[in-house]
Amino acid sequence: MKNYYILKVTSGTEYQVVDYLNKIIKNTYLEKYVFNPVVPESKTEKKIKGKKREFTSRLYPGYVFVEIDFSDNPDDENYWKKIVKEILSISSVSAFLGVKRTDRPIPLSKAEVKSYLINIGQIKESETEETKSVFNKEEEVNIIAGGFKGCTGVIKEIDKDKTKVIVEVKIFDRPTPVELTIEQIEKK
Repeated sequence: MKNYYILKVTSGTEYQVVDYLNKIIKNTYLEKYVFNPVVPESKTEKKIKGKKREFTSRLYPGYVFVEIDFSDNPDDENYWKKIVKEILSISSVSAFLGVKRTDRPIPLSKAEVKSYLINIGQIKESETEETKSVFNKEEEVNIIAGGFKGCTGVIKEIDKDKTKVIVEVKIFDRPTPVELTIEQIEKK
């Protein structure tokens, strides 16, 4: 299964790393495992001397995003080490974000990938709406994450972006409002 990973690279060499990764992907066994290396960019318009100009800037200087398929290979259980070694052999790549050079890389979570894809403009925020559960005011919910995990409560408010809710939880038999994200609750 393909997941996104982040490479820590020397700042200023992001585009060279992407070019080199694309070359080794085409010319080696990595074409089966490594996909779509990219430097996340944002485009902005500025007026200079009365003329509009478009500028491109890196969203995350010093980082390259890449999709890698580390799904289990029945022939070789340590094949992921070969892939990591090949990628880390690139001179400007120092590590996978969040782990030591010798550990198996940790993929980005689905929420992080969604945020990343929105930032680089591959998907629009409105396209992610279908993945959000629809909750209504006065609906009873279970809290599945955070400090109030295992409690039940009633939704009192839903923000306009439908990403956060105020849930009224009874603590010592007193109603207490708690702000939670949609991901922290489920329908009862």
